[in-house]
Amino acid sequence: MTITSDVITCQRENAKNTAIYLGQFLKQTMIISRTAGDYNDNVRISTDNNILKAKLISTVEFDAGEATRTAYFYRNLTNEKLYQGYMLYLNRYDKDGNLDKDSTIKNNKSYSIASKRNGDPVKDYSDSIDDGEAYLYIDPIEITVTAQESGVWQSTQEIEINLTFEPDEKKLIEEFTSRSNDIDRNGVQFDAAARLDFVSDRVPYSNNIQKASEVPGIRYYVDRSKVNGKLSLNAIDQAENDEYDPYGEQSHNKSSLGINAKYIDQGSKYPEKGDTEYISIGMDYDISQLPEDDIFDGNHALKLTIKLNQKQNADNTSGYKYQPVNIQDDGDDLGYLENFKLIGKPNTSALSLTEASDDGYLYYTYTMPLPENKQGMAIQYNDDNNHFNANFEFDVKTAAKLEAIPGYRYANYKFEVTAEITGSSYSSTDHIVYTNAKVNAEYVEKKSAG
Repeated sequence: MTITSDVITCQRENAKNTAIYLGQFLKQTMIISRTAGDYNDNVRISTDNNILKAKLISTVEFDAGEATRTAYFYRNLTNEKLYQGYMLYLNRYDKDGNLDKDSTIKNNKSYSIASKRNGDPVKDYSDSIDDGEAYLYIDPIEITVTAQESGVWQSTQEIEINLTFEPDEKKLIEEFTSRSNDIDRNGVQFDAAARLDFVSDRVPYSNNIQKASEVPGIRYYVDRSKVNGKLSLNAIDQAENDEYDPYGEQSHNKSSLGINAKYIDQGSKYPEKGDTEYISIGMDYDISQLPEDDIFDGNHALKLTIKLNQKQNADNTSGYKYQPVNIQDDGDDLGYLENFKLIGKPNTSALSLTEASDDGYLYYTYTMPLPENKQGMAIQYNDDNNHFNANFEFDVKTAAKLEAIPGYRYANYKFEVTAEITGSSYSSTDHIVYTNAKVNAEYVEKKSAG
């Protein structure tokens, strides 16, 4: 086979000196039928819905032109045998609708083929496809060119495919990926192509190829909307770091989530911190309900997104809203926290965070690959209960430091973290609200216990 002047040529198996220009005389078409009943329209794959159907319809026909072309075609190709083979792809898409770099077929699966040529049965057979194959290859159909008394020669092939997937939930998730909500666009979508050659064994390598011009516009996925990881944040008491201020006895609050700028300089063991209040927040990300073999396959990562939001009055309403603010200083734009740290394991140095922006406001991300052997991860992972644990530490600006920020507010602030497994639909968000206020406690009524 050669390519000459952008025209595909194939040497006939028994020809001595003749090269027939298939690309010049023949054209192919290929579609995957979108007719009801020709494919499985139940897109939610499960152990009870684990068989997919596809129907390929292809044609090979003489590309008629001037009379000399027609005469040459029939003189050289009448009674000649051609072979058309087929490839069915299971293209895998992520939740954003992007084609995954790895669209190989996962795990072994069985399939059955029923083929027809011009309405007549040709060959029915069953087989299995191995893990890691790029596509399902369907044996070529032999086509004989016949002379036509009128019109042009054409041959139509139909291939009905049934793919049976092992009814194992973890293996189904590996193949189809999973959705945890209705807006994700991930899943598996069929695609196909046909190749043409004079010799059956050469079909897989032929450059005379036609990709499917029509495919069913659906993607098959595993529904995991009721299964997800769970992120939990909790404020860590700082009893060893803080004494009560003169008015703290009223609340006995040692979590530092209630900050009073009026008395920030009283009762602290760390006066050098000045106009800031230290807060420590523990993170627990429970992935015990997720398929561990799928997550720790070397293709995923744990990503944390860390944002700070300020409570404000809602526009034209009596309610309120939370608006993003700079989590730390961003050049000349002042942020609301200082000395922000993510501690992945006890007694270790802080992890390096990545700065990002959303509508001009600074926030942090941290991404950690999830290796197959689960070794070397910077964030603590408990293999017994499938939990990730880490701590966030930071100083909240208050009093003079807060008031130096243009547009500052004494208000409630929502510290928000999202944990997600990249390349999947698994995502969970939690938040902690702290109050940064300036209140004269002399006017706060003290209530007795009970």
